[in-house]
Amino acid sequence: MPTIHWNFLDQDLLKWWMNRDNLSQVVEHFHIVRLVIEPQVCFLAAQNATQKQKKQLLQIIDEMYLLKTGKNG
Repeated sequence: MPTIHWNFLDQDLLKWWMNRDNLSQVVEHFHIVRLVIEPQVCFLAAQNATQKQKKQLLQIIDEMYLLKTGKNG
């Protein structure tokens, strides 16, 4: 079966596939999955957040901006 049809969330497949010889390939695949899924997950979480959670998110965003710009004192 071509790898495009593999279920990469299957535990047996992961145990077989993840080894020292191809660890960088495995990490690259998971990184791609994260880049595709995480922005949408964050969007949905923010959209469905309570007012308290939204306030916390804004505080975290402000902290991240300060850390990135070096304006955190």
